[in-house]
Amino acid sequence: MLNVSESRNDSQNLKPFPCNACGKCCANVHLSEITQPLDRGDGICRHLDNDTKRCQIYDQRPDICRVELQYRTHYSHQFSWDEFITINLTICESLPDRKGAFVNEPESK
Repeated sequence: MLNVSESRNDSQNLKPFPCNACGKCCANVHLSEITQPLDRGDGICRHLDNDTKRCQIYDQRPDICRVELQYRTHYSHQFSWDEFITINLTICESLPDRKGAFVNEPESK
């Protein structure tokens, strides 16, 4: 079961995660057993708004979608915050762009 964090200060004392809102994590929820319950049937998160390309429940999003909380809860004893950011950005970059998934990629020249 995916829990929603009750704390609104998950990122206290951490610099913000440099999310560029590309949507790749929301467009590939089928790739992880933890996020599969969010799959709307095509691998894309059921909370991804088709029009705005943003999370419809961002303020109440599941804990798994809260990078800072995941770090504090599961990884702070293994990695520094900067190392964790680097690991997550590497994973973000490796996720596939999915046709029909609303990924905000820079236009190619």
